[in-house]
Amino acid sequence: GKLSPLPIPKKVTPNNETLISYVTNSTQLEKATLRYTIDDWKNTSQINMVIDNRTCNVTIPKQQAGTIVKYTVQANDILKNNLNATGNFTVKNDSQITNFNATKNPLVLGNNITVTGTVSTQTADTPIQVKFTLLNETKNVNCVALDNGTFTASFAPQTSGVWTAQAFFKGNDKAYETESDIIPITVNEPTFIQKNGLFLGVGFIGAMGAVGAVVYVKKYRGS
Repeated sequence: GKLSPLPIPKKVTPNNETLISYVTNSTQLEKATLRYTIDDWKNTSQINMVIDNRTCNVTIPKQQAGTIVKYTVQANDILKNNLNATGNFTVKNDSQITNFNATKNPLVLGNNITVTGTVSTQTADTPIQVKFTLLNETKNVNCVALDNGTFTASFAPQTSGVWTAQAFFKGNDKAYETESDIIPITVNEPTFIQKNGLFLGVGFIGAMGAVGAVVYVKKYRGS
């Protein structure tokens, strides 16, 4: 006979008790126990599993974030066959990225795109990657969240258009990975005045100076 695991949650957080279930491909089970450790078998706890025909299950208590739970299952069926299985899972904090926005939108080409957000990982110095995309152009910017979870990322686009930005946290030994919503950011071409404002201003001042000089000359000649 063989014990096969039934699915456990993909994410186990410190708020969750964890149900461990197995099913045998042989005959009805008679007895099953689960032994588990949270310190790599230096210390262990043993729990009798609940039997229901060919299945057995047990609930492992809540554990702290960063805990790796390892366990073994030993079972006997009514034909006195010995059945064994092993497994493990890691407990981590859930995480999410919120308040992800551009500080200015729309903006004019020549200015930086700057985005801010907050990551809730309950860990310090959380690394964040922000991906800026326009068609086939992509720019990845790395930054680190402050102790309060806030982060800022900037880059100078070389192309106008509607860019998108998305922030990513890749996870660590105490927190699960997460990503933000995708936000659009419009980068406009500068207007003629924005492009040539300095030159137009210099030209205007020069023209006014020339007019003033002509008026002065006329007044001087007329006196």
